[in-house]
Amino acid sequence: MLNIILKSILRFVFLVLLQVLIIKNIELGYTLSPAAIKKIGLTSLRIYANVQNAFTFTKFKGFDPEQTTDQTRAEAYPQVRIMTAGLNVNF
Repeated sequence: MLNIILKSILRFVFLVLLQVLIIKNIELGYTLSPAAIKKIGLTSLRIYANVQNAFTFTKFKGFDPEQTTDQTRAEAYPQVRIMTAGLNVNF
């Protein structure tokens, strides 16, 4: 029981002392005007790009400041950055 309480206290202290800015998701998109795309037979056209787990700004020396305190550095992997792009087309 004492071990569980101690882990909870350490996790709280860790989160309070850690200074971090995390940008999780960025999406940029542009919808072309109907007048511009009407000439090619479309009703709407949207171009977009998305980045998940975009940036983490911290002085933390480990892989990931969001990892739980009961993991060692050998067990924790950095979060994967995912980039996607696409088109939404309506005829």
